Amino acid sequence: MGMRAADHRRSISWLDAVPHRTRPTRPHTRLAGIVRQSMLWFILFALFLPAPADAKEGWTIHTEAELSAALKTACTKATESGQPVLLGFSAPWCLDCTVLHRLEQDPKVIAELANWQRVVTDVGKFERHKPMLQAFGGDRIAWWAALRPTAAQCDTDPTTWPRLRTGGIEPASGETLQTADALVQWLRAARTGSAP
Repeated sequence: MGMRAADHRRSISWLDAVPHRTRPTRPHTRLAGIVRQSMLWFILFALFLPAPADAKEGWTIHTEAELSAALKTACTKATESGQPVLLGFSAPWCLDCTVLHRLEQDPKVIAELANWQRVVTDVGKFERHKPMLQAFGGDRIAWWAALRPTAAQCDTDPTTWPRLRTGGIEPASGETLQTADALVQWLRAARTGSAP
């Protein structure tokens, strides 16, 4: 038997009297809450997720031959312009590398990097270019090697090029080089020959 109008009105009055938290949850209301919560988590995840890496940002995967060619090109340009070469070892999974990449977007760091010919290579899980990284003293990433080759050395092994400075860059896990200013000081000291 169907509900009479009077019974329906009594039902509504009873529901209005129930505190909001104890009211029966309607399915569409529950679904809307789940959607809102999912969107909130998605936004938070997107905010704190490291930026995706791509080749133009320096996360380039090189074969041995490609890295040698890139360094030869950087050497040629550097000797023609009187600039040093900055070789970076990195990988997108590395937290220090990700934080370093963000710091490199600072205008002060961009201005200093304009004084360099730069090559950054993705070492993966150290299955790529590990011998070269180790030759420059690297036992971790991010790692920089600041070099000053001559024109005659561009066809030689880059690990034999004169070194201005090498070292680990650990803005996330270390206690040094955690700011854009610290990166600029490191680069400038290497470039000007005042590095310790």
